[in-house]
Amino acid sequence: MARKVKHVKQTMVAILTLQALLLFALHAQIANIFVTNAAGFQAGLPPRGSIGTIFCTGLIVEGVVGAPGSSLPTNLAGIS
Repeated sequence: MARKVKHVKQTMVAILTLQALLLFALHAQIANIFVTNAAGFQAGLPPRGSIGTIFCTGLIVEGVVGAPGSSLPTNLAGIS
């Protein structure tokens, strides 16, 4: 009987986890990705070693976010 209860609990946890992941996937879709050269906003990948800009929809960031110093971070506003 204890095995059956354990199996039911594991199944329920798996179902709830899957539901949460599906809901997240439905609402957190990144789309309309557009890459430009940061200097002139020309479409396409920037030259190697240059800075690029990525425009997209589906990210939730409030306000304007800027890098705090002269070295550019790999994580900004929780997005990496």
